[in-house]
Amino acid sequence: MIRFIIITIIYIYLLNCDICSCDFTLVVRSNGECINPKGEKGYCRNINQCKSLLELLIKNKSRSNSRAIDYLRRSHCGFEGIHPVVCCPSEKKTKENYYVVNNKNAKKPLANVSYESDNNDNICGTIRETNKIIGGSVTTLYEFPWMALIGYNTRHGLQYRCGGSLINSRYVLTAAHCVTALRDISPTSVRLGEYNLSTEKDCLSDYGCAPLPIDVGIDRIISHPNYYKPELRNDIALIRLSKKIENKTSIRPICLPKNKTFSERIMMKTDTAVVTGWGTTETGIKSQVLLKATLPIVSSNDCLKVYKKKIPITESQICAGGEDGKDSCSGDSGGPLQIVGLNDEGQPVYYQEGIVSFGPKNCGTEGQPGVYTKVSYYTQWIMDNSKD
Repeated sequence: MIRFIIITIIYIYLLNCDICSCDFTLVVRSNGECINPKGEKGYCRNINQCKSLLELLIKNKSRSNSRAIDYLRRSHCGFEGIHPVVCCPSEKKTKENYYVVNNKNAKKPLANVSYESDNNDNICGTIRETNKIIGGSVTTLYEFPWMALIGYNTRHGLQYRCGGSLINSRYVLTAAHCVTALRDISPTSVRLGEYNLSTEKDCLSDYGCAPLPIDVGIDRIISHPNYYKPELRNDIALIRLSKKIENKTSIRPICLPKNKTFSERIMMKTDTAVVTGWGTTETGIKSQVLLKATLPIVSSNDCLKVYKKKIPITESQICAGGEDGKDSCSGDSGGPLQIVGLNDEGQPVYYQEGIVSFGPKNCGTEGQPGVYTKVSYYTQWIMDNSKD
C-alpha cells in the first residue's frame, strides 16, 4: 500500500498536477478502451498494472526526460480513487520506446478511405453505424462532428478553454459564461473538425484520416440578454462565425429540439444522455482526445434538493449524472449534452438537450449531478438570433 502511495506522489509531481481540482473533470474506471499518444488502441488501467508506463514513470522520476513526461501526461486517463489511471498499450508492445512520438504522423490507416463527402449532407445529428466498436470513454473519428472548441487570446497565447456545438452553417451554441464579462482573455476563434489535439492530422486504423480541422474567426457574440452570472441563469450564448461552414463528415451540425413539447416526448423514451468534450481531468490535465460519457438524467425535484441552498434550479435547466463512479463531471463548459431521438424521416439522430453550465466541486460523487442549460427552453430565442 505504501508503495502505491509513493507511485501516486511521483506521478502527481512529474505531471505537475493536483488531484483535488475538479472543474467538469473526468472520473474514470479501469479497463475502458482508449487511444494512446501514438494513435494505438489501449485500455485505461491503474498505472501499477501497466508495466511499460510504470517503468517509464520510475525511470524519469527526476523529470530529466521531457519527452517521457509529455508522453505520460498525454497517456493520462484519470484517477481511480488515489491511483493514477493511464492508457496502457497491449503487452506485446511494451518493449518499444513509447515516448518517441511523431505527432504529425499518426498510425497509418489500413485502407485509403476518403471521408470528404457524405450522401446525407442535409441531415443533422448523424449517428454513424461505425460508432459501435468503441465502448469506453474515448470517441472515434466523426462520431460527434458538431463539436467546437473556442479559442481565446491570453497572456500565454491562444488557448482553448470552452466548448460549443455547431448548430447550422454559421452559428455555434455555447454557454454565456464562456464568452461574457471575461477578465484578461477574449474569445477570438472557433475550431471545428478537431479530434486529437496532439496530432496535426487525425487518423485511426479503422477510419482512415480525417480532413484537417479548421479555425474560423468570430464575427459577433450574442449572449442571452437575461444572463445572470452569480446564479448562472440563462447561461446560453451564440457565436456567429466569420464565414459559412460547408458540411462534411468531420464537420456537421447537431439537431436542436423544435420546442419543449418535442423535447419532452423524446425525454419520455430515455433516461440517459451523452456529454462530450476535451474536459480537464482531476489533475487539471486536458484530454488530448475527444471524450464521451453516458449519464443518467436526474429529475428536477432531485436536482433541486442538491442545490437549493446554493443556487436555484429552474425549468430552464436540466440535470444529469450524480451516480457513484459515473463520469458525472465529464465535458467542457459550453459543450453539448445529447440525447437520441427520431427525426421527421424516422431516423435516429442526436438532439442537443443541454449546454454544460456548472457542477459540484467533488466529481463522480453519488447524489451530486451536473447542471446544464436546457436548450429546448430557449428554442425560439436561438431561432430568432441565428437566422442570418
